[in-house]
Amino acid sequence: MTMRVSKNRIDMDDKVLQKSVLKDYGETVVTANSSTSYTIDLTEGNVFDITLTGNCAFTFANPPASGVAGSFTLLLKQDATGSRTATWPSAVAWLGGSEPTLSTTGSQMDILTFTTVDEGSTWYGAVVAQGYVLPSGRYIAVVNTTSSPFFTLLDHTTPGAISLATTYTLAGSGYGTAFSPDGNYIAVGHAVNSRFTLLDHTTPGAVSLATTYTLSGTAYTTSFSPDGNYIAVGHAVNSRFTLLDHTTPGAISLATTYTLPGNAYATPFSPDGNYIAVGHAGSPYFTLLDHTTPGSVSLATTYTLVNTVNGISFSPDGNYIATVYSSSPYFTLLDHTTPGSVSLATTYILPNTGRGVAFSPDGNYIATGHTGSPYFGLLDHTTPGSVSLVASYTLSSTSYNIEFSPDGNYIAVGHAGSPYFTLLDHTTPGAISLAATYTINNTGRGVSFSPN
Repeated sequence: MTMRVSKNRIDMDDKVLQKSVLKDYGETVVTANSSTSYTIDLTEGNVFDITLTGNCAFTFANPPASGVAGSFTLLLKQDATGSRTATWPSAVAWLGGSEPTLSTTGSQMDILTFTTVDEGSTWYGAVVAQGYVLPSGRYIAVVNTTSSPFFTLLDHTTPGAISLATTYTLAGSGYGTAFSPDGNYIAVGHAVNSRFTLLDHTTPGAVSLATTYTLSGTAYTTSFSPDGNYIAVGHAVNSRFTLLDHTTPGAISLATTYTLPGNAYATPFSPDGNYIAVGHAGSPYFTLLDHTTPGSVSLATTYTLVNTVNGISFSPDGNYIATVYSSSPYFTLLDHTTPGSVSLATTYILPNTGRGVAFSPDGNYIATGHTGSPYFGLLDHTTPGSVSLVASYTLSSTSYNIEFSPDGNYIAVGHAGSPYFTLLDHTTPGAISLAATYTINNTGRGVSFSPN
């Protein structure tokens, strides 16, 4: 028997692992868009998260040898267009003898399972559940500079359409905002007075003051940890990075601070919450903080970029970190496949200073906002670690902050130049068109979709 053991894996070479007890294990998830054909390859994983972007013919490949059971779970999603169909291999035998009718409504999901014991000669298929309504981002928080009330909550319950839900008057210009993972709270960074405000959103579409926290200078960015227990805030003056404790929902206290060489403009958590990437003024301009001990931070590493980092986004798997900054080439993709360590993956030359950046939920695209027309660009990241321009969109002026909706079908952009907020349609992956605009009082600096 050949068994290969390394730091990160044990390869049994299709041999028996006997009398084992497993605890706290995970399964590899393969995420993809279907196009018109898709091969489910069991050597890649046993859970497949597939979005139907066309009428798709499925093929099942590489099941175990006959006499060994092989199975997989299929999370099958309609894109926003909906009414996509699936054609199955002739070897599938369905529960009850009839092929199921799939959900056809846009952005709905069905869950199916398939099992074979004869190397794929027969696959036993069954629908586990149908009609899941996928998160689409029912509300969008937008903060602006210069003109009161500085905070606007937009209604996005009809995907692709927006209307006013409510506003809230902050003490000064708003620069950053973020929904909590459960959607019940909204963190806002702003100028004047306390400089950090936590809004209550337990009643969807309505906001009220939960609490405030006084920082030493203007708060430019806010980010919740994936569990919602901590809020990272980048700001001016003194330490310039503050981690707030939010373990009691709606209440805030100081967890810790970290001193940076310049004002902090981006502070996203990694998807597992173990790291916080910080973009700031002052060399080296990029700092990765270790947050493996919740509520505490220490230096993991730094990476020297050419100028102030204005925006950062982790890929959904945490393996890459996109950064935008103030000098050419304006965009750098960092490799984070070794957690806590970064190296250069690639760069891309934007038209001018990069201001905002965001990965799509599937990690296949990176949206960038910048000065210099057309002000918005969409990069292809279907080959991990590599980028190329796939689409652009001309806005009225510099775009400052960007975020994808939870389903990836829309992109919210806050920008200079009226109407100051634009919602882009991304229902066709890699293509961009106008969905809607909304006129707020002045330059849109921060945007955030609700998670539900």
